[in-house]
Amino acid sequence: MDRLLRARDGRISIKRLFGVASMAIISLVVTGWAFLVFSPEFKERTLNIGFSRLQVEVADNETTRTRGMMFRLVPNPSQGMLFVFPTVQPVCMWMKYTLVPLSVAFIRDNGSIANIADMNPLQLERHCAREPVRFALEVSQGWFAATTVDTRTQITGLPRF
Repeated sequence: MDRLLRARDGRISIKRLFGVASMAIISLVVTGWAFLVFSPEFKERTLNIGFSRLQVEVADNETTRTRGMMFRLVPNPSQGMLFVFPTVQPVCMWMKYTLVPLSVAFIRDNGSIANIADMNPLQLERHCAREPVRFALEVSQGWFAATTVDTRTQITGLPRF
């Protein structure tokens, strides 16, 4: 990448920098447009989380789990996305192509929260459950703290297996 940006004299070329940045933005826009046009349908569900109720979209198959909250510009602060996995398993989440900051709760089969992590937009950093879990719940960053949800909070309304 460094070689793409440098002119023959070794200095960084503003023209080349602008060109590379423009191509990156165009690539992101085209990929985002394709995801919006071919967006999968999500089921909806209401969860009871401590003393709060939360409307969630349910990502319960490979297509919807892969799509997740990518390319959303403004998530509804009173909504979230529940990722449902086919078995209790190790789970990690990341934020590539996700444009807004989110918090994720990793949830055991019984509805208790294993751990919560804050995630920043457009990052490849992995945020993992501390133990194998069945569910992950993404919400606007800070929602769990604002509603005093922590690892002692019980969640009901989850799908049963």
